[in-house]
Amino acid sequence: MGGGLAGLAAARELGDLDVLLLESEPRLGGRVRPERFGGIPYELGALSVLASTDLPVEVDHAPVGLFWNGALHLAPTPLAAIVSAIPSAVPRALGPEAGPALEAFFGVTHPCRIDESILERRGDALVRFVVRRTPGGNAAVLARLAEGLRAERRVGARVVRVETRGDSVEVETAGEETLRARSAIVATDGVAAREILRSPSAATGRFLSALRYGSGAVAVLGLRAPVLPRFSYIALPPSESVRAVVRGATAEGVSVVHFYFHVAPDAASLVPAAKETLARISPGAPIDVAFSETKVWPRVGPIVSSGAYGEWNDAILRPSDRIRLAGDYVHFLPYEALPYGQEAALASGRRAAEEIRAILTPSGGTS
Repeated sequence: MGGGLAGLAAARELGDLDVLLLESEPRLGGRVRPERFGGIPYELGALSVLASTDLPVEVDHAPVGLFWNGALHLAPTPLAAIVSAIPSAVPRALGPEAGPALEAFFGVTHPCRIDESILERRGDALVRFVVRRTPGGNAAVLARLAEGLRAERRVGARVVRVETRGDSVEVETAGEETLRARSAIVATDGVAAREILRSPSAATGRFLSALRYGSGAVAVLGLRAPVLPRFSYIALPPSESVRAVVRGATAEGVSVVHFYFHVAPDAASLVPAAKETLARISPGAPIDVAFSETKVWPRVGPIVSSGAYGEWNDAILRPSDRIRLAGDYVHFLPYEALPYGQEAALASGRRAAEEIRAILTPSGGTS
């Protein structure tokens, strides 16, 4: 259940078995939402492409920026940008005046405040987010993942119940169809998993009950003329509605810029807010928009709080002896700098598939 990256990875790993892939949306991809304007690719969801594909990938080494007190400060790293913006913020002893700047960079990868996160994650404020692009955008990534996928696929199939019954799993859809399987992987986000799982294990139930997600939104502008100096991404302090500005592809004379918002406001306000932010970052520059599009995400990503992740153990991944969870939110590596995102989703799907295979084919064969 779930046709995002975790579900696709699991289905590929189990390709020699009889697999049914259910996705509630009209198309596969989950929070990966590639789009095109003519020949110009852009993203309404997850941005950076996977490092583990064999597609040609460009790593963006351009400076990162901090918009601070009406000025843009570009530097190789978040720390250097903070020191440039706040000269009193000595690198070895960032004082309270640097707090909003740290929040700004933390908000590039986390949908929450620093103090809402577990201690192991708070250093992410000073970790540079690596932006990778491939010529076809994430559409090429999804196409590569779908190559050779042998599983039966059903889109627009919303699951409302998943429950272990004896030696099988019952899956009920919104169309009141009841499916029975020998095992199941729930590769939805955590909120959906909480809603559809019946009688999960105590560890899984506690985790899903404590798990919270942040909301967000994205506005994409295609600009006919460059407005900003060369950059990878720009962080903005919490007082701004936009949390990050990320450079996208340039094609056919149009430069794509993505604007990510802290909360999910009214969709009609996103493009005006993006233009206003752009005008403030680069005052006086002409803003000639070739196209624009927006997407509101009620659940943009998990909040890595102590309530949910403070007592992590792998039993959380196993709601029952025949069901496994998958998704970036359960690929929890506390000491890895940035444990969430596309690579985490893939790894989680593969791990869930390995455990399901061990259940179904204890000898390691096929069935």
